[in-house]
Amino acid sequence: MIKRTVKRLHKMTQVQAKKEMSPVGLTWVRTHDYLPQQHVMAFTKE
Repeated sequence: MIKRTVKRLHKMTQVQAKKEMSPVGLTWVRTHDYLPQQHVMAFTKE
């Protein structure tokens, strides 16, 4: 199995993602953390 890492350039905290989605009208709903190195974040458009 090949282990791949996410480049620092492409990393973003959950707080940063929520902050960037808010101005475009997206509201955070939930975060799934079933992936080893990533979060799957769900947003809704009001």
